[in-house]
Amino acid sequence: MYSVRPGVLSTMGHPHDLRHIADLAAAGVDVIVCALTETELGELALTGEGEAARDAGMAFHWVPIPDFGVPAAALELDAVLEEMRAGRHVLVHCWGGIGRSSLVAGALLVMDGASASAAWQAISEARERDVPETDEQRAWLSTFAAARFWDGQAATFDQEADHGLGDPDVRQAWADLLLPLLPSAPASVVDLGCGTGSLTALLAEAGHDVCGLDLSERMVDAARAKVAGVEFRQGDAGRPPYPPESFDVVLVRHVLWALPDPAAAIERWRALLKPGGCLVLIEGRWHTGSGLTAADCVALLGEGDVRPLTDPALWGREITDERYLVLAR
Repeated sequence: MYSVRPGVLSTMGHPHDLRHIADLAAAGVDVIVCALTETELGELALTGEGEAARDAGMAFHWVPIPDFGVPAAALELDAVLEEMRAGRHVLVHCWGGIGRSSLVAGALLVMDGASASAAWQAISEARERDVPETDEQRAWLSTFAAARFWDGQAATFDQEADHGLGDPDVRQAWADLLLPLLPSAPASVVDLGCGTGSLTALLAEAGHDVCGLDLSERMVDAARAKVAGVEFRQGDAGRPPYPPESFDVVLVRHVLWALPDPAAAIERWRALLKPGGCLVLIEGRWHTGSGLTAADCVALLGEGDVRPLTDPALWGREITDERYLVLAR
């Protein structure tokens, strides 16, 4: 076993056989999390691992992940986290104890407050080697961490004037900005990184056929509660799950700057456009130092019509940082 948090979280390769399970219990393991697929369990004669773990007095959780891969669905780890926080020793294993076990252990550390980079560092130090095994696994944990962060922001997100659009003047300012840029209603529009759906609602009320996508499950829940009759999906705005040439307009606000590969995301967004469609990006270089300048954004796009967003009515207050809209094809 490789101790990531002594007595609380460890990783390892697969158990030698079912008799090994009892040895793990004797060594102080309270919870086993198995990332092997059903096929692998059969190949290793570990099909009865869950029953063996429970017979030995341990909790057992099965989160099958393809070798060298990432989860095909959301990881259900809340119960495991509670056990870990209660001081029970959680052991995560896959086949070799490198990639998938590190990925699940990393997810648990992120859920417990660590950044993705800190999680990888802790596991790499425990393993005395670099983890994970693939760039896809590294990207998955970063996305998982981002989703957890925005889940935590969802309850108060609309308190910002430009997020909730609760102030009629702010709402009208956004309508005056966006609606003239769009084709005549009903145009098909996707709002990527839609948050709680405020802009989605604005466009839907103007008669457009709009849908929304956000990484955060709680943001999506809030958007569904806010806007009836609109499809909202949970997913990665950088890899939107829509067919090519699906939309007249791809709208993306305050997302590009936060993506690990913005150029690749732009390529995917453009692929979503019908012939003659347009890409509407709203970005900024914030006073915190994060974000993208308009010049950087246009460089990524290759071309674009930049419109500074300096009107305080858009934000509900005066601003001092760089905020802008780019219209591109």
